[in-house]
Amino acid sequence: MEYELRLKEIKEKSIDDRNYCTVMASAIAFNTSFEYMQDLYFDLGRRRFRGCYFSDIIEGLSEKFKCNLTIYRKCPKGYFNAKNNADFLNMPRLTPNNANEYLAKGNYILSVRGHVLSLKNGIVEDWTRGKKHQVNTIYKIQDKNFVEPSKLDSFLNDFDDEDFEF
Repeated sequence: MEYELRLKEIKEKSIDDRNYCTVMASAIAFNTSFEYMQDLYFDLGRRRFRGCYFSDIIEGLSEKFKCNLTIYRKCPKGYFNAKNNADFLNMPRLTPNNANEYLAKGNYILSVRGHVLSLKNGIVEDWTRGKKHQVNTIYKIQDKNFVEPSKLDSFLNDFDDEDFEF
C-alpha cells in the first residue's frame, strides 16, 4: 500500500516534520514522492512542523500538476459542487469506511475535521481506513486529458468502418 511506502520513505530519509497529512495525501494522489511534495508545500506557504489549510494550497497544486480539480462540499442531502452548484452528489454521509462504495475509481483527497486523506482507486491510503470520521469536502483530481468512458464510447460509435479507407 502506498501509505506505508511513504511512511517508510519518511523514516529512511529522516524527514523531520509533523502534521503532514496534507503533504502525504497530496503525494499519493498526485503520484509524487513525499520529499518533492513537501518542497512544493513549502513554496506554497506551509511551514515545517505546522499543518496548513488544505483549501489554500490545493488550487496551486492542481495548476502545478495540470489537473482538473472538482471540489464537493457537504450539505444536508449529499455533496454539492463548490464552483457551480449544478453538479450534486446524492449520497449518504461519507466516511473513510464507506467512501470507496460511493465514489468512482480515480484519485480523491477527502477532508475530515482536522485531517485529510487520499482515496486512490477505491483504496483509502491513510491510517483512518475503517474509521467513521465524516467527510466534509471531496477533492476530485483528474488528469486534464481524461475522457469519461461514456463520452469516449459515444464518440467512437459515431464512426463507421466506411468512414475510413485503409
